[in-house]
Amino acid sequence: MKYPKYLENRIEEISSVVKSWPVEKSLEEVMAWVLQFEKNDYDLALRVLKNLNVIGANDLNVALTVAYSKLLRHALEKDNRISNENTLYMPIGNDGKSGAMIAYSFRMINGLSSAYFFSKDNLQLVKAGKIKNLVLLDDIIATGDQSSKQLVEVAEKARTLGIQNIYLLTAFGYRIGIEKIKETQVADVFSAVEYDDSDTVMNMDSGFYEGLNHEKRESYWQSISKYYKGYGYGQIGGLITFYYNTPNCTLGMVWGSANGWIPLFPRRFDLKNIGPELFELDELIKADKDNQTVEKEECSIYVEGKTEELFIQMLATKYDNFGYDSVNIVSIGPFYSESLIESLKKYSKKVFFVTDGNLEEDNGYTKSVKEATKNTDLKQIGEVMSYFDIDKILTSEYFLKIFGKGLVDENLSQDALFTYLENKLIKRVPTTYRINNMKELVDNCVNQEKIQELISFFKKEDIEKED
Repeated sequence: MKYPKYLENRIEEISSVVKSWPVEKSLEEVMAWVLQFEKNDYDLALRVLKNLNVIGANDLNVALTVAYSKLLRHALEKDNRISNENTLYMPIGNDGKSGAMIAYSFRMINGLSSAYFFSKDNLQLVKAGKIKNLVLLDDIIATGDQSSKQLVEVAEKARTLGIQNIYLLTAFGYRIGIEKIKETQVADVFSAVEYDDSDTVMNMDSGFYEGLNHEKRESYWQSISKYYKGYGYGQIGGLITFYYNTPNCTLGMVWGSANGWIPLFPRRFDLKNIGPELFELDELIKADKDNQTVEKEECSIYVEGKTEELFIQMLATKYDNFGYDSVNIVSIGPFYSESLIESLKKYSKKVFFVTDGNLEEDNGYTKSVKEATKNTDLKQIGEVMSYFDIDKILTSEYFLKIFGKGLVDENLSQDALFTYLENKLIKRVPTTYRINNMKELVDNCVNQEKIQELISFFKKEDIEKED
């Protein structure tokens, strides 16, 4: 068949793009998809073809290998060794997603036995307290909406069973979704390949619009929304598809089939996900309630955020575990669940809860925290950065080498300054820098009076005197 002249002149270019994909797709199938566009929008269709990120099986395996490497290195940086004896893995996702397949690929490419994946066969390991790490697996993070909700649910059930560390690993992820999941404060999140809006159609300065004037860019952007099935779930405007399925964050024109539209890479809804088997966690929690609590010779400190977790971990390392044989510091997110708080109290001889909220305020959050943590050792610490001497930070040779002399705006209020420094030094930097920066703060920049007051709250000998 002879195509319209514009397409006929581009047929070799289109064929080259199709051949570069790591999946089998005939030129005829692709051209049928292109011909659905209005004549004036053929260029828009070709831009989608050229910018579409088609992930093949080998691509996925490489990404899963990188994600696993990130997990192992980050865990070691936090003095938490991931091993076959203390870690279980579990796919996370909903019906229509391919968690089971991702789990299988992850297991094979990283040489892990099926025995290390959560099932009824290894519930006894959890019950015996041998499992310290739960690693959740998925292919992609888009908006993070669904993953956040499910992650919070899984994390609460896992921690009720004494599993301290929760990790979420994905092969690919959009920055907006990764940040949303991190906001839950219940898990460490790793994506092997991270994208931002410059990898989508939503940013009109992205490569997708290369060579177009502003008016034409705006026209294409609007056409996608009005005539070609929109920007995908969450308005991500994604340009990614996998060899087995297309995520719904990708442009609807790629995978949609409503109103007779012929999809380029159809979205399949018949892929069944085997996990997470929340009912098994529920069964184990129910059985565990009848068991007598076993006190361990250790201290556990539960906090609401990852910054607080890192801060207190550094203090424990520097100050001899506050006098205990071992100390576990775990971020569990906001202290809303009274049942979770009660469950956590039974796994260590001494348990503390640390909040960064203001317990003097009269609001719903404060009331819920007080109710959930009643009859516990609860400590309000406020802003982590308030435990450091700002002058010491500004004169630190370590920070001067990184930021120079213009680290802060001297006109900032104290609260704004604390927030700025936490973001600049801890929250918005890669993991390795975050750890090194916190170590420098704890080693050389502390406010001694405030630090000693906090340490005395945790120290074993002080507690024993009270008893």
